[in-house]
Amino acid sequence: MLKEKTPERVLFPKPDTEMKSSSSILCYNFVDKFMPSPIFHRLLATCVSRWPIAQRKSENQIFCGCCIFRLDPHHELTVLFKEYIIFVQVIRFGTTEKTPSFELCIDVKEFITKTLTNIIGYLGHSLTFEMSVQCPKYLEYRVDCLIPLTDLQGNEDFPCDLHDDIHVFRSQDVLRFWFQEEEPSDAGLSAGAMPSPPTSDTDRFMCIAYLLVDAGSRVLRQLLSHHTVTPTCTLDQYLAKNMNTLNRLKRVFNQSQMDIMFPPNGNDTDLDNYDITLLSALFQNIVPTLSKQEKDMIQRLREERNNLYGHAKSCQITANDFKTYWNDISSTLITLSQQCKDTDFEAKILQEIQRTQLSAIPAGSYLDIFKTWFGKIETVEGLIQNMTARLQALESRENSSGSES
Repeated sequence: MLKEKTPERVLFPKPDTEMKSSSSILCYNFVDKFMPSPIFHRLLATCVSRWPIAQRKSENQIFCGCCIFRLDPHHELTVLFKEYIIFVQVIRFGTTEKTPSFELCIDVKEFITKTLTNIIGYLGHSLTFEMSVQCPKYLEYRVDCLIPLTDLQGNEDFPCDLHDDIHVFRSQDVLRFWFQEEEPSDAGLSAGAMPSPPTSDTDRFMCIAYLLVDAGSRVLRQLLSHHTVTPTCTLDQYLAKNMNTLNRLKRVFNQSQMDIMFPPNGNDTDLDNYDITLLSALFQNIVPTLSKQEKDMIQRLREERNNLYGHAKSCQITANDFKTYWNDISSTLITLSQQCKDTDFEAKILQEIQRTQLSAIPAGSYLDIFKTWFGKIETVEGLIQNMTARLQALESRENSSGSES
């Protein structure tokens, strides 16, 4: 059946009628213009576990590069793959409602976005995608008529110049199926609202750093707790069991880190004080139950942290680098949060990733986090530079002594 070509009635759908209404076409556009087909196949397999495949004359509507799912008695979902783009559209059948259910569209968008992110992280790809919508002028699925969400945001009327003649449509007419219209509020983004991406290189850097340092640390803390804490063993007890190992690793764990794990005042250790550096070192040395996937994900976070520090002097990230960082870090955090086997925690992390934006993060939070993080790294760099200078001085003396003799 998968060898059967997608029929033209699917590729070229008919206009809406009183009995049928369609959402706009949401697109997942892979920015390198390349997407391995196994990613789409895994996506379909995951969707099949969530929704039944729709039927026509008792035949399943699954084809080469396309599948139609039955969301409920009145809604169907089309998921279609062309070149490097995945197209998603919800269709409603019936006369009682004029448009597809907003709640269903939001559920579809969040499920597919999360699934794609997980698949890319699981396969270890460095691919990134951005979400777009197809110009509403065409009913058929086209790769040459995609409009990035960021271009539509903030524009009430959008002049589309993707054709010979410019035409204008209301941005909200295509966004309303997938995103709530933002309302002035102090409560931040509501579920399903489209986030405002940072617009300056500095804001982009701060946004990525906050995601990595804050959300990244929380995920690693939860993962450490998952691997070490049991009904019969607390974190303090687990660390105490590994005291000899930790003492032998004085070059790995400095005194301040030892004080965090074993507070001098005799209090219990506070997991909230553990940062990415300490957590990564613990995972490397005293947590043998980690899976290979978990080890790879933690290593990836460490590499992203080091890469990000390379931008710390200027505190700037370009728009292209931002997309790469955002997709890599968010997919890694989602995958690791799933390993914690706590659905509530996983949902919170996913929600935080979806809602993270500069306007929702107090400036003080940035400054406190980055001063602490970069301050520690600067201290280590200073020690390394000092040791390097001393070694160079010793080498110079030895060379001078050799010349004199």
